[in-house]
Amino acid sequence: MFLAASADELAYAVAAANASQTNTIAIVASSGSDGGAVLAQLAPFAPDTIRLVGRPASFSPSLLQSLAGAYTVDDDLVASTPTGWTLAATEPSRRERVVVGNTTIAGSVEIATTLAVATGAALLVLDGTDGGTEVSAILDDTANTQVTIVGEGALTAADALGESAVNRVVNIPISDLNGAERNVAAQIIGAGASVRKIVAAPSRSTASLASAARIAREFGAVPMSQASAVTYAGLLAQPITDVSSTGVGATETLAAAVEDAQRVFPALPAWRVTDTATGADDFSISYTAVPGAATYTAYDGYGEPVASSNTTTLVVPGVASAVAIVAESSSFDYLGTLQYKVNEYRTEADRPTAVIASTSQASNNSIVFLGAAGLPRLVTRTAIPITGEMPDPDNTTTEVAITCAPTFTDDVLDPTLQHQYNLVTLSQSPTACGQPGSAGDAVVRDVGGVTFPATEYPMLGAERANGIAASTPDVDRAASRSLVQQAIAARANDTAIGDSGRAFAPGDDWAPIRFRYQAFIPETILWAPGSTGSLGRPWQYFGGDGRSLDPNGSYRYRQDATVYFGSAHNISYTEWMGTSHKYACRWPNGTDCVHQQTATASTSELTLRAPSHTNTSAKFAFTNAASNPLHAAAPAINADIGFHLNPGGTTIRGSHDSMPRHEIWFTVEGWNEWYHAYSSTFYTAACLLDVAPACTTRFNVGI
Repeated sequence: MFLAASADELAYAVAAANASQTNTIAIVASSGSDGGAVLAQLAPFAPDTIRLVGRPASFSPSLLQSLAGAYTVDDDLVASTPTGWTLAATEPSRRERVVVGNTTIAGSVEIATTLAVATGAALLVLDGTDGGTEVSAILDDTANTQVTIVGEGALTAADALGESAVNRVVNIPISDLNGAERNVAAQIIGAGASVRKIVAAPSRSTASLASAARIAREFGAVPMSQASAVTYAGLLAQPITDVSSTGVGATETLAAAVEDAQRVFPALPAWRVTDTATGADDFSISYTAVPGAATYTAYDGYGEPVASSNTTTLVVPGVASAVAIVAESSSFDYLGTLQYKVNEYRTEADRPTAVIASTSQASNNSIVFLGAAGLPRLVTRTAIPITGEMPDPDNTTTEVAITCAPTFTDDVLDPTLQHQYNLVTLSQSPTACGQPGSAGDAVVRDVGGVTFPATEYPMLGAERANGIAASTPDVDRAASRSLVQQAIAARANDTAIGDSGRAFAPGDDWAPIRFRYQAFIPETILWAPGSTGSLGRPWQYFGGDGRSLDPNGSYRYRQDATVYFGSAHNISYTEWMGTSHKYACRWPNGTDCVHQQTATASTSELTLRAPSHTNTSAKFAFTNAASNPLHAAAPAINADIGFHLNPGGTTIRGSHDSMPRHEIWFTVEGWNEWYHAYSSTFYTAACLLDVAPACTTRFNVGI
């Protein structure tokens, strides 16, 4: 058992982390001098050994004497600074993962405590009195130590980590405490904690969060503050199986508030797609029945029939692509149209990120995840206007739900907007949904995405004021088209004569489409281990891009590919590498800095791979390993992203490092506007090596 010094939240936080690592108990001494009171407190636990945690002055001689008379007492974790309280200070085997928090940075210790205690990592608390030598002994003892630093500037000794340590450092920014807590919750879920079990702390105090995290680790739950727990519960699409509260001032009211925050999600539509399977040269679509329907016919984006059936399964030639399924009675009465959407699903290898979706004019958007069942997925939705300026997707993206079910149905939405859904797998462990299995850090985060086109065209303000009805595309017998498909699905007339006097070939009247992929660092400046060579300014920082999503913003690298269709089909390609900047800073939080160096990596690290194209389709990929030319030990930014364009659907799929952030945009010649295609999430949970949770993102989006 670990006994923390009386009334010392920091000592209790470290003791709780020690207890989590050793699967034992940590409590706070009820007194620093009354031996009788503390012995009475310990009696119910009947410990064999008491390991004290805290400063020497916190344990009076009389208390120590009382404890020694009843138990074996170990004082190796009694030290004048918090760096000596962690097991990692005395036991190298406890240094596999170390989380660093700093008392001088608001929220740092609280967030670090939650992460360390809930995941069984060592907690290293710095308070400004610690020296670089003792910190370095813990963090740099072995090349296998993974270091998570909570808050820029949390590490107070510039020489605590050597330059090679950049390969094993994860930074968690805490400028937004809610975002930082969400980041930590995602990591805990990624390690297998159940999304349906919550341990809520009444406040963000260190002691309250330490208690919540210790209980959560014991029962496979997610710890968080009350405010975050209420928000989180509102996203859960399944009932919470267990919610409890702990810490100072905990009441049943808190747990009830979390449970009451859950909302009722829409039921599955009566008519919906239920499954898809791929064949050698076709694909099947399964769906629920329509009362009175005798036949179901699939139509492509041109309104041409491509398959028909009198059962609830259609077999369609070709690869899985968007179709409209029309139901008719035996007397050929029209009964309705179901729009079917899918991202890339050509082989079973695509299934982990494959998503199918359906909607009709009488129902909500309905989504089916074809990946592994019983895994938690975060559903996000981005609203995109089909006319006018494209807003920052970060401002129009909503976290809609967290679900363990294989399906999701959304609320009724604005039909004049296009809606992109991303389904982010939070954990690869079935324990995260309360199912049997082994918990463990996931090294891959799967993202599947699908797009629902607008079903009504927006009106101008004057038209709306005059009561003119919005025009609706004729989608009764044609697959509805997203923004990108509106450009790719134009039907060329093979016999028409153009102005040049020649016959149009298929694709000749399609406008060129440009895709832009960028990797960027949201922070303005970012710390990395290593020396600046300056005694007065020892802290090494590198310039970031200081922005959110922006197709024309600063970047670490940028790649553009423009696809030309028709008889002169082609793909043009341009690449740019961003300039790297190194700074030497006086303070660990990246202030009072001077610029030291500038360099630009070679564009040979960026590659257009395997381009191919026809009159009406195109395929190509970006394969990159972009280095930091000013930091030889820093890992490259890796990505392998493929694009596939054809009239039946456009998909983007591949993988990339979870650090930095990634974004993909597209524009069509003559539109004068970039539109959002994909952007990575969970940047703040990023890692630099595959030893950290969810350090690789594998995505597959249909746009």
